[in-house]
Amino acid sequence: MKTVVILVDNKRRDLPGLALVAHHLKKMNVRCELEPLEAWRSVLWAHKPDMIMFNHLTAKHLEEYSRQLHQRGILTAVLPNEGILYDKDVLEFNASKFHNDAHIDHFFCWNQAHADAVKKAVKTKTLQVHLIGVPRFDFYFPPFAKPRSQNRKAKVLVCTNFVFSKFRDAAPSVAERFFGRWIDSVPAYRDWPELIKVNYESKLHFLEFLDAAVRRTDYEILLRPHPNEDTSLYDEWYSRLDEAVKARVGYERDRSISDLIMECDIEVACDTCTTSLESWIAGKPTIELHLTDHPVFHHDFIACLNSVCNEPEELPSLITSILENGEQETLKQGRREHLRKWCNMPDGTVSRRFATILKDILEDSTKPDFSSLSLSDVRRGLRLKMYKKLNLPCSFKPLLPVKYALNKKKYYRKMNDHRKTIMPSDVKYWADEFESMGV
Repeated sequence: MKTVVILVDNKRRDLPGLALVAHHLKKMNVRCELEPLEAWRSVLWAHKPDMIMFNHLTAKHLEEYSRQLHQRGILTAVLPNEGILYDKDVLEFNASKFHNDAHIDHFFCWNQAHADAVKKAVKTKTLQVHLIGVPRFDFYFPPFAKPRSQNRKAKVLVCTNFVFSKFRDAAPSVAERFFGRWIDSVPAYRDWPELIKVNYESKLHFLEFLDAAVRRTDYEILLRPHPNEDTSLYDEWYSRLDEAVKARVGYERDRSISDLIMECDIEVACDTCTTSLESWIAGKPTIELHLTDHPVFHHDFIACLNSVCNEPEELPSLITSILENGEQETLKQGRREHLRKWCNMPDGTVSRRFATILKDILEDSTKPDFSSLSLSDVRRGLRLKMYKKLNLPCSFKPLLPVKYALNKKKYYRKMNDHRKTIMPSDVKYWADEFESMGV
């Protein structure tokens, strides 16, 4: 049986779609192991894979590792978890223009723009580029999409996207390390202190919009922070709400975004956000809060496809108007064209088609050479297997919560990485879900 290892970045955003791919592969008699990103070296001995799939190969240590995998006859593949890249420099960076010493056998792209950039950037002579779309968007189609219940109070889903703001309270070295990868190749990210400042100010301004929606309507409000955000401001905001108000305000940090979007009657997003596109797929009315004109966070060609709200006091009446009268019909055609260009027109079959492509690739692959694994490879593999039995990620550090409590700035990024890391029970949960559904 052929084996592919898929390295998973974020358990909230990425795991459900990749678990669905693994489910389809299992039915095709292909073994698929889902492991956290931190297990990139541990999987060699633990799983002896025919292919390892990364979410990127743009870091120097991963470039070198990919060449080592090639020497062993192990296929390397990339499936980005963020494939909608409107900025040309960001697109070229993620397409490996500035990190083209990696050996990449297969690159799976969400859209043609990314595919074209990869073909220009990657030096690997045997590279194959596949245009597949977005696996996790399958959840907006049957049998996963569940119709909303009728005869109930209208439900407003409010999604945030202030990922850079978290570095305001982190040690400067943490932010420097995060943005350092882009400074030389992405001009828009060079003034990263300004990006952090703008994003944090937008987050504070957003809370004014949220307050207006909660205080001046009687709808059910669901707040869903971005999976990579620091939620402390939202925690504080939610804790101050009166109990009567809390009864109709949900704070959803962990639930699947696709379930939340399918349940809502209208979605509110912050400037340019992928959740707007997901809401279009689900056929949900979408409001965009205009919080900044900074080109990293706001794009006019996206805003014109949403109902835009510029001031907090305008939001309650805009929500009511759209719920009662619907959106402008002229928005729908532009949304379809955007989804076709940037998401390969989602249709609910991406995960199955992706799995079929992987199966065909693996069937034609030659057997890798695992004869010269080092003691370090064995040690890492043993630790991975042992920790999995204990339902722990291989990067588990028992003292990390204590260190974080004592020095949040220093250990912020490590704690954030820990929170988004998948555990064996997470993988099992989704596997059991798909089995019970009979997908």
